[in-house]
Amino acid sequence: GSTWDDYGLIFQCPTEFNNVVFNRQLVLEQPYQHKLTNVIINQTSAPKDMYALWIVAGADVTFDGGTINAVYPNPNPNGIKNRAIKIADEYVTNPALTKLSVSGVTFKSDKKAAVLVTSTAGAEIVWGEGNDISQVAADQTNAVWNDADRTAAWDLITVTGCTKYQEL
Repeated sequence: GSTWDDYGLIFQCPTEFNNVVFNRQLVLEQPYQHKLTNVIINQTSAPKDMYALWIVAGADVTFDGGTINAVYPNPNPNGIKNRAIKIADEYVTNPALTKLSVSGVTFKSDKKAAVLVTSTAGAEIVWGEGNDISQVAADQTNAVWNDADRTAAWDLITVTGCTKYQEL
């Protein structure tokens, strides 16, 4: 447990995961590089609304092949709605630009977009080939959203290979 979340697995070091299945949230800290290859993240039974992959502002993440499953198996009686990826600067004193490269990943979520950026330092997102957002609850067109409370960071979010949307 930490400030971030008692439920997640937190990595405060560079990481490289190949052919791994995680059955809870991942938190990838900055200023480290993280590489996920053929990784499955099942965030389906959290005790509250959560993101399957929380990227701390300033991290450099490559996600090549795999699935983010953030869908409750049945409609949740408590209204819990899980989400896919969040890039955030919460609890970060000096947030830095985040880099995210994604290819060959299937996204499934109960709420929001495939990637939500709330960091005031912005993000560079490279959306490669083979990503599938057809099972993202809120938006199957725009892969990246900018949080409604962080509109000032809109121009600091660059995307290649997909579109971004300003959350209302």
